[in-house]
Amino acid sequence: MLRFPVICSGGIGDTLIKLAAVPIAAWGRLGVRFNLFYSERGHPAWKVLEGFLASLEYCRLVARPPSLTEMRIRNLWKRVLPYSSVLYAPPIPQREVSDSHPASAKRILLQSHLDGHHGHTSVWAKKWPVNRWCELAESLHRDGWAVELLEWDPPSFEAIVRACPFIQDARRRTLLETVQRMRAASCVVSVDSWTKYVAGWWKIPQVVIVADLRKGYTPDFQNMTADQVARGWFRGLTGSPTTRLLGLEKKRNGFEYTLPSLELLSVQQVKAAVIQVSNSSDFEN
Repeated sequence: MLRFPVICSGGIGDTLIKLAAVPIAAWGRLGVRFNLFYSERGHPAWKVLEGFLASLEYCRLVARPPSLTEMRIRNLWKRVLPYSSVLYAPPIPQREVSDSHPASAKRILLQSHLDGHHGHTSVWAKKWPVNRWCELAESLHRDGWAVELLEWDPPSFEAIVRACPFIQDARRRTLLETVQRMRAASCVVSVDSWTKYVAGWWKIPQVVIVADLRKGYTPDFQNMTADQVARGWFRGLTGSPTTRLLGLEKKRNGFEYTLPSLELLSVQQVKAAVIQVSNSSDFEN
């Protein structure tokens, strides 16, 4: 039986947006089965992604390279994608979330992304200062939010939790468990990372802080326009009523960066965006 190919590569976010481009769950219920390919097994993200990809229902994780026929099928499907603004939720096993938060608590997940790019902390474009994350967490806590933190840079994590002992650790042993936990969130605030796709496919209200990646990031983004970034990495999010983008705005001639540096972003701006996207079902970017 020919299985529909889903060909992934790159980091966690790159892989999740490729998964979300195919309605795996809907087609799977109709009897379609899938071969999952990950073409960069030397990539730092592979060890994190392997168990997650292997857990998806209707899918088989394949070690071999995709065949010519599978590549052709993938390329035909990609021709459809420019006309699609949908992020399809992959068939992830469901799991109950247990912690000390009251059942009625409004959970907000902060992904501070202070570990740079795949652990390279010298990449600074996406780094919003630690003290502002602390100010934001304290303000949200005062308003009754149950605040959770997702951060893999140990010194940054410890600094934030030391200043804000009410914060719960959202990190889990595996990517699958971390994603499963996200489903209980009422809102997500992130600095342009893979969590935006998870929040997007589950329609969780979110604020995404978007840095100008033409400086202080990896070389492949230096000559890339904001419009190219929006079309490549924000498909299904730029027009979503549950997503607020800070730093990336649609103008007359396409998308433009509006934050030359995250140093210019205030806590008040982020807090206002959280309130807006959490409370208004009519919100539009």
